Amino acid sequence: GPATCMKAGLGAAAVALGPVKVGAVVSVNACGNVIDPTTGEWVAGMRATADSDQIVDMELAAFAAAGSMQMPLDRTNTTISCIVTNMELTKARATKVSQWQQSYAHAIRPTHTTNDGDTIYTLASGKLGAQASAAVPLDLLGMLAVRALEAAIVNGAKTAKTSHGIPGAAK
Repeated sequence: GPATCMKAGLGAAAVALGPVKVGAVVSVNACGNVIDPTTGEWVAGMRATADSDQIVDMELAAFAAAGSMQMPLDRTNTTISCIVTNMELTKARATKVSQWQQSYAHAIRPTHTTNDGDTIYTLASGKLGAQASAAVPLDLLGMLAVRALEAAIVNGAKTAKTSHGIPGAAK
């Protein structure tokens, strides 16, 4: 609930593989904890108590409180993201990249709860050109998008400053 939550915020990151560039920007307002998938460390989330900096595993806390657990407010948390690439993409290929939501599952636990209204959009500038873009497998682009978005989510939590009495990782 609100007494033990932490603030997150806006994060961005970019990756490149040869001429392919992928960036991600995200507004992190997840119900779940943010974890850095590269280190396994909690970055932000449910604190042990209202005056503690210790982040606890929210899933384990939910399991322990299974008989009395209630979500505080329905649909009050949303993590919304945008993936941007220099590739040329059809609407169908851009949609497929948006559907690769592993980033959320890797960096937010739990994710896609009834409190979350998570969304990912994908934009393509086409600067790489049609021929070069066609040579890049969609799965490769998806994997790059996952990496960029994971890093952006972590950055959004790590750089959040305390505001309105809700602590952020950046204090």
